[in-house]
Amino acid sequence: MAFIDKLLNKFNKVKQAVNSLKGIQSKIQAINYTTAIDALGEEKDAAQDLLEARRNSLKASIGSKKTAETYAKQPPPVKGMEAIYPTFDELANYIVFKSRARRQRGAKTHPVHTNRQVALYVPDALISQSS
Repeated sequence: MAFIDKLLNKFNKVKQAVNSLKGIQSKIQAINYTTAIDALGEEKDAAQDLLEARRNSLKASIGSKKTAETYAKQPPPVKGMEAIYPTFDELANYIVFKSRARRQRGAKTHPVHTNRQVALYVPDALISQSS
């Protein structure tokens, strides 16, 4: 009889272990863990497709033919006004600031789409102090 009791105890332990595994599985499914993993997998695939498309478009645009086309499509650079300060006479020492034109995102022309240049006088005392 003792042998049967030991077998029953072991059988009950196995039954409890199986029930606890089923409980854990049901809790995981209740959290929608599997659907979250599936959604992440789909996002990963979409991101990889996007990266591959971007890589292919960059390879196509690097070619010399594409480079020439992009330069040909650009309008020629427009030189804007030059400002010199002080304006009353021409001096020897200037520091020159050049501004690049902003990217033109439409057909409308605007003064910010020009290359500009500003020259400011640098006094002789500042030059001798810097060296």
